[in-house]
Amino acid sequence: MEPYLVQLAHSIAYSFVNGITGRLFTQKQIGDIAKSVISISFSPDAPDPADPTAAQERFDEARVHFAKANAIITDMQEELTQQSNKLGELHVEVATQKNLAAEYGRLAALSKEDSSAVRGAFEEAVRNGIAAEAEKGRTSRRIASAIWAVVTLVGGAWLGAYFKEIPSWPGL
Repeated sequence: MEPYLVQLAHSIAYSFVNGITGRLFTQKQIGDIAKSVISISFSPDAPDPADPTAAQERFDEARVHFAKANAIITDMQEELTQQSNKLGELHVEVATQKNLAAEYGRLAALSKEDSSAVRGAFEEAVRNGIAAEAEKGRTSRRIASAIWAVVTLVGGAWLGAYFKEIPSWPGL
């Protein structure tokens, strides 16, 4: 009966200590659990030491899996780098817009006598914005214009040649 009481006292003391410290398992218990999980998980898949070809096949298979994992990680790193670069560009643009807004705020706070400077700054900003928008599609507009000019010239030449023959038809 005494070993039972000792075991009960040990169990109560252990539960009390775990309740105070918040730890559910000791380091030894965690180690034992990890060993048993690893042995349960990997022992059926472990190759038989007497069969070296199975070990080599598993090694080759592991090498292929590592290569695939490396490719996936590399792709993820490249994607993260691209996203980081885009984020950097956005940060620069936001900083530029913030500085521009601060400048406009400063100009708006000026007195009435300095309103001409404010108007000039706004005009310049609008002019620059319109010029930048006009530059965006300039090449495509020029190409479209050249294509349309060629179509018009060819169409006009064809119509001129067609109507030149109509008066020469008999009966007209």
